[in-house]
Amino acid sequence: MLEVVLLPALQDNCIAFLISREEKVFWSVDPGDPLVVKNFISTHPELVGAGVFCTHHHADHTDAVSVLVKQFRCPVWGPAHPKLASLVSHPLRENEILRLGSGAARMRSLETPGHTVPALSFVLEGQDPTYLFAGDTLFGSGCGRLFEGSPAEMWHSLQKLRALPHETLLVCGHEYTERNLRFVESLQWRASVVSRELERVTALRSRGESTLPRSLRLESQCNPFLQADDPELVGSLGLAAGTDPSEVFRILREKRNFF
Repeated sequence: MLEVVLLPALQDNCIAFLISREEKVFWSVDPGDPLVVKNFISTHPELVGAGVFCTHHHADHTDAVSVLVKQFRCPVWGPAHPKLASLVSHPLRENEILRLGSGAARMRSLETPGHTVPALSFVLEGQDPTYLFAGDTLFGSGCGRLFEGSPAEMWHSLQKLRALPHETLLVCGHEYTERNLRFVESLQWRASVVSRELERVTALRSRGESTLPRSLRLESQCNPFLQADDPELVGSLGLAAGTDPSEVFRILREKRNFF
């Protein structure tokens, strides 16, 4: 059984550490802050780094990869992107499965381009609960900006993630949930549900607590980016019934860019 530890990093990033206490090893997902990673290593001298997972090439998700590789000579899995060529030792494609340790835990890769192209999300399976490490593809009540991909690519990626079991716990690359929910509230979409969730999240953040992880069940209720094919959302945006979901998504993402 792997323990999942989430640590805040940089201004609003999140670094995940997957720990096997029995085998005294750990894996890291999107280690973007060398100070946080070095502190984790120094405060857990009994643990050996067994590998790194990178969702995409942006520096705030990769800047500490070299720290882990230098100390532990561990493998690095990630997308086959030119900017990751010097870091990723094992490029992955869709539905590749890696066993983590000697137990049942395994990590499955999903191709989720949009924020960048390519990009990966990772699903930790074989134990309860299942975790989704989505990088900057899916956020709490939001999604990533489209720096390299098209709206159609991102919408396809989000459909892939929303098809995962609702009990799956989302871990994303940034703590953006409160700001995203304020945007969702402005849409007047599912107003009562969104208002309750914003109140809960605001209370968490006022106490300095993280909103992560979040269940995909909750995201299905409060994240409009996962619901671009919802007629109620289409109406809230003032669009014609039957508007193509990728166009609904494009308009929604553009509105969020300027919120």
